[in-house]
Amino acid sequence: MLEIKFRAKALFNGNIGSDKWIYGENVMLTKCGDTKTCRINGITCDYETLGQFTGEKDKKRTEEYPEGEEIYGGAVVEIQNTKNQIQKMRLSGVVIFSFGSFGIEIKRVDEWVGYSVGVEPLEVVWFLNLIGMKEVEVIG
Repeated sequence: MLEIKFRAKALFNGNIGSDKWIYGENVMLTKCGDTKTCRINGITCDYETLGQFTGEKDKKRTEEYPEGEEIYGGAVVEIQNTKNQIQKMRLSGVVIFSFGSFGIEIKRVDEWVGYSVGVEPLEVVWFLNLIGMKEVEVIG
């Protein structure tokens, strides 16, 4: 079952400071005029950085992320699927949620060797179309 949780960058808030990721399950969205904010676990955060956990972790294995870094909506990721015999790709993009599913909106393509000559990369790669999250790494 998907664990429902969110993250967003804190706005200046006492001892926390700004630009620190705040994680939690309790999110409250507010709008005052044209200004949108959100609060995660009572901490005011930047609405533009709010992202939901996808339920997936990337391929990174470090001391900080022994099982991989959690992937959230809005994260910048890189896919290196160079081992696939049918289609090879190396690209980066932003994790989005659309049409009831998480995907990666492609921003840069470094390599795309596809099914046939002249086939252009898609605008969005959906997680279900990937060989596995073993090929995805959070880079920003």
